[in-house]
Amino acid sequence: MKNIKNENGISLVIVLLITVVFAVLGLAIIGLSLSNMKQINVSETKLQSVELAEMGITYYETALQNIVDKTEDEMASISIELPKNESLTDEEYEKLLIEEYKEETVKKLKNNIEASLLLEKIEKMNVISKDRFEAEAETPFEDPVSSHTLIIKLTSKGFRDYEKSTSTINSEVKISIENLTIPTTTGSNIDYQVSIVEPKVNNKCTKAFGSESCRYFESVSINNSIGQLNKTEIVVEGALSSNANFNGGIQNDSTLYIKGSATFNQSIGSIKKSNIFIGGAAYFRNINDIQNDSVFVIRGEANFTEPFDLNKSTIFVDGKAAFKNINNMQNDSKIIVNGDTKFTGPISSFNKSTIFIGNNAEFKNINGMQNDSKIIVNGNANFTEPIDNFNKSAIYVNGNANFFNKHINNFHKSAKICVKGQITGIPSNTNYNIFSFLKDEKSYKQNCSLNDSTETPFSLKLNSKVSHKYQ
Repeated sequence: MKNIKNENGISLVIVLLITVVFAVLGLAIIGLSLSNMKQINVSETKLQSVELAEMGITYYETALQNIVDKTEDEMASISIELPKNESLTDEEYEKLLIEEYKEETVKKLKNNIEASLLLEKIEKMNVISKDRFEAEAETPFEDPVSSHTLIIKLTSKGFRDYEKSTSTINSEVKISIENLTIPTTTGSNIDYQVSIVEPKVNNKCTKAFGSESCRYFESVSINNSIGQLNKTEIVVEGALSSNANFNGGIQNDSTLYIKGSATFNQSIGSIKKSNIFIGGAAYFRNINDIQNDSVFVIRGEANFTEPFDLNKSTIFVDGKAAFKNINNMQNDSKIIVNGDTKFTGPISSFNKSTIFIGNNAEFKNINGMQNDSKIIVNGNANFTEPIDNFNKSAIYVNGNANFFNKHINNFHKSAKICVKGQITGIPSNTNYNIFSFLKDEKSYKQNCSLNDSTETPFSLKLNSKVSHKYQ
């Protein structure tokens, strides 16, 4: 019997099978590719929503960093004093001072954050029409674990493509103090806290003013001329108003201690080796000269309306102050004013002495500033008239300085001006020895250190801990 072998059509079947196999594989690959593309699109959309949420966190961190920088600048110009306890060593006192400064810094930082608009509302921002973030900050609080550290909790949501994808980021920002040294303002070699001890006199004054050491238990008005306060101690519990001349002055370890305000409408002769304390505002018409280790302490505002000489003596004003001419200021004399100060007349023969202004200051002519003399202004300073004969001395301004295009005549190479803020009004075509922190920080630090006191005394470090949540 014969075998029948007919293979017609086999090739067609094989081709069809191969075609089906490749079609199935192709559809599988296409499906897989589409699925991968879809997954990639979802992942990309999710990633973009995360990036949008991160923009909100970055927005707040930048704003907080600006507040940190502002706080550093403010605290760098503040000098904190503590009553010196003689039982403490210098090291113990320094630790207490550092602790006090840290507490004040955290308090200032918290106040600055709360005073900003960061906590007022939810910050919303559209990146493009379909994408946006919404972020908010909570009220700062002190870290219960780490001392002198503030914690601010941030929440930011990123919305991608009309909210098809949403991501939330929670961030905990910590701001802590680092590298703290004793905070000293430029000019820290000055004894800023000048004091006068209240005389221990308790007997009631019964004789003519100035004729005995005694105490007035009320305010005093003087209308008759005074001869001389000589080794005399007088305490006035209230205010003092004088319409009479102190012809003989106040001399030889005398002390006039006034707990209220004081007004001297007539002249005071020489004040030598004596002290005047005024617990409130003070007005002086004319003082001939203050010399021989004399000390003025004025706890309120002070107004010196006529010229005087200052020789080896100190004037301390806790409030604002206005001075007319100071004819001579010599031999380690000091004017220390914590408030705004205005010099309406020239300062002449400024020799081996110091002026410290705790806030803003305005100067007219400064004549003959020499021999290690210093002017230190913690705030802004205006120099409205020329400075003459500037030799072996320095002017330090921790704020802005305006020289109103007035020349500084005879600016010796041993003299210098150091400004931490903006400088304006420097005459053109000059070669003054002026150092600007903003223009050349390196040169400023090299040339403007006064007892290493111009450096920022600390740094505030901002750290963030972030967690994500997806929808």
